Amino acid sequence: MKQLTAEQKHSILTHLRSGGEGVSAEGVAAAHGVKGGSSTLKKWMKKWDGTAQSLQRREVSGRPRALSIAQATRHLKPRILAVNRRGQAVHYTTLLPAVTAASGKKVSLRTLQRYGKEDLSIKQRRSKKRPASERK
Repeated sequence: MKQLTAEQKHSILTHLRSGGEGVSAEGVAAAHGVKGGSSTLKKWMKKWDGTAQSLQRREVSGRPRALSIAQATRHLKPRILAVNRRGQAVHYTTLLPAVTAASGKKVSLRTLQRYGKEDLSIKQRRSKKRPASERK
């Protein structure tokens, strides 16, 4: 989902606040294409103090990533693509020791699977089996 900038949110909220009679949150959300509609505008309104800086995205607490996107791209993606080129299924259990050794970080199997599917945008595809003469 595309995130709106703080300035865009600010202009939408000023439009809502300056609107006269008959201007509703639903109408403004629909006019500006805000996903979530009026409930999203109400959440923004609670944070808004009249300035665009109040709508700026802030860092959130949470667990840090085991591997950065650059590390996942460097250590995991080539291995997955190599298995795909051979026409075999990707078994993350066999990739796990190689990625752990290459990156020097301990990564769980589930995290490795999630990185392969979400971060690296590698899709699961089914294809037709080709005879040996066509594979070479």
